[in-house]
Amino acid sequence: MSGTTMVILSAFVAYLLLMIVIGVVYMKKTSSSEDYFLGGRGLNAWVAALSAQASDMSGWLLMGLPGAIYSLGTGQIWIAVGLFIGTVLNWVCISHRLRKYTIAANNSLTIPAFLENRFQDKKRILLLLSSIVIVIFFLVYTASALAAGGKLFNTVFGIDYHIALAIGAAVILCYTFMGGFMAVCVTDFVQGTLMLIGLLIVPLVAYLTLSGSLSDLLTQSGAPGGAAAFLNPFENGERPYTFVEIFSQLAWGLGYCGMPHILTRFMAVKSEKELKKSSAIAIVWDILSLTAACFIGIIGRAYLLPTVLGENGASSSESVFIEMINKLFSSHLGLPFIGGIFLCGILAAIMSTADSQLLVTAWCSIWSDCGNVTVLEKNKPCRCSCRYCFRWSDSYRLGLYTVCSRTDSWFLYRTLFSGCRFCCQPCDDHYLQSGYESTIQRNHRCV
Repeated sequence: MSGTTMVILSAFVAYLLLMIVIGVVYMKKTSSSEDYFLGGRGLNAWVAALSAQASDMSGWLLMGLPGAIYSLGTGQIWIAVGLFIGTVLNWVCISHRLRKYTIAANNSLTIPAFLENRFQDKKRILLLLSSIVIVIFFLVYTASALAAGGKLFNTVFGIDYHIALAIGAAVILCYTFMGGFMAVCVTDFVQGTLMLIGLLIVPLVAYLTLSGSLSDLLTQSGAPGGAAAFLNPFENGERPYTFVEIFSQLAWGLGYCGMPHILTRFMAVKSEKELKKSSAIAIVWDILSLTAACFIGIIGRAYLLPTVLGENGASSSESVFIEMINKLFSSHLGLPFIGGIFLCGILAAIMSTADSQLLVTAWCSIWSDCGNVTVLEKNKPCRCSCRYCFRWSDSYRLGLYTVCSRTDSWFLYRTLFSGCRFCCQPCDDHYLQSGYESTIQRNHRCV
């Protein structure tokens, strides 16, 4: 590796170590199942807002959206518009109601448990079906996030894809296992902040260093239909958009109203007052980040000339943000460490989605197997080796789920995760033998 690459790598190492430190800190603050699963419903406005939006947008915000606009023009912004509308509806129409109802519905800690309690499903059909749906679809979603992380390391450092994949997954598992929901939310808060800073600074600095007018440079780059068509949001490449095409892209926003890893943030906010603040913060973050991501695709097309991504053996258009950072901070400004920090923003976008999905999926598996478990006495230690039984249970599932997300093996996932059912038994025996039956409430026994 060159000296510049080593400096960028040091920025990545520092970032990953910070994530692990956060996990260690919140491991010491976790003392009950509610702490581990929902942060004791103690999220403040800033952490709830930024962690929700960071885990929501994923690597698509820094790679997919800018890459689409780079290739086809601003006609691709309609997906971003739809996602923004979905975000607003989610925070305004769902967040307050969901938080109130999950507390009223037997203090439900997960979405499947809430559905079971809310509709008094004694046969637990809603719990089982919702858990299966979440696990199946998040298996694919998480696999794509982990794959994006592997490609990032491979593109920037030339590290083997599979090794890079293992490194990213190991770090995510480490802090998620140790600190649970609060560690995930705080790391996502840091990641959301880093993403926004990178999105705002990189296109602004790149625009100020352009060698000519933006319109002329876009024309020279061979933008589809010329600069005018490229900058027209009602043009799709070299032809006008139809109403059906625009509407179908706007419809992407409908998916926001049911994302479990976002809904759990609403459930965890500590008060209605904080939730109102959080809504405003999240909406502003969304406006700034989506707008900046669109400008990255536009300005990147002009800034990277004479290179045109996706042509003549150059990198794909999705790497426009990576290429802009490398050229701007390594070649023009001579600040590779700062460039490395902004590249960490891409990794942050990927990790913030993957960690939330892993945790939600593990929760769904635990609840479908064991029922809703609430530990009422926080400070009663177990004498068995599993002092934090739910943390070990959850982490076991997290690890196996990560493996299965890469092997795409549903049978392996269900077979291996069934072994976790025995984790809580030593703690049950301890409490029952010691006369602490009142400290644990269960719908039924795990084993």
